[in-house]
Amino acid sequence: NKMSFIKDQIEGKMKELEDKIVEELPKKLEDPAIKKKVVDKLNAAVNIPILNESVEEKIFGAIYDVVVKVIVKALSK
Repeated sequence: NKMSFIKDQIEGKMKELEDKIVEELPKKLEDPAIKKKVVDKLNAAVNIPILNESVEEKIFGAIYDVVVKVIVKALSK
């Protein structure tokens, strides 16, 4: 029936979209420009009084790297 056909088409497109996201998201997250934007925004939003901005930036960069690795690993399963 027509509704079943439409449902099948939508489900197929959703699967294609999910596959595309899983393929493209790691590339975006590993892009140095994206990392810089995220780290800069984190550094601007969070102030750790005992650390200077440079040290905070290094810490947020390291945290970003770990989070990206975890996300990429989770997507690859």
